[in-house]
Amino acid sequence: MIATLKERTTAVNDESKSIAWNFYGGAMMDHYNSFGFTLVSVTPKGEGCCSVKWSVEFEKANENVPTPNAYVNLLDKITRELPAKLH
Repeated sequence: MIATLKERTTAVNDESKSIAWNFYGGAMMDHYNSFGFTLVSVTPKGEGCCSVKWSVEFEKANENVPTPNAYVNLLDKITRELPAKLH
């Protein structure tokens, strides 16, 4: 399944290495009134290794909408695969 949505970067902090995105438009927004990711921090843990903290904020359109676990899993996958993509 292919899903499309629009996003905007809402905050960038070079010092703390944090970035925030809000999503709007697209089919996902049929289920959520608001949805956003924040890359809260990136902390070096040794050569070629970092600890990454994400925050996911959302407001469900109604109580029947599931918690967005698939998006959290996607963030985990992206984070784990990113170092290999940077070399």
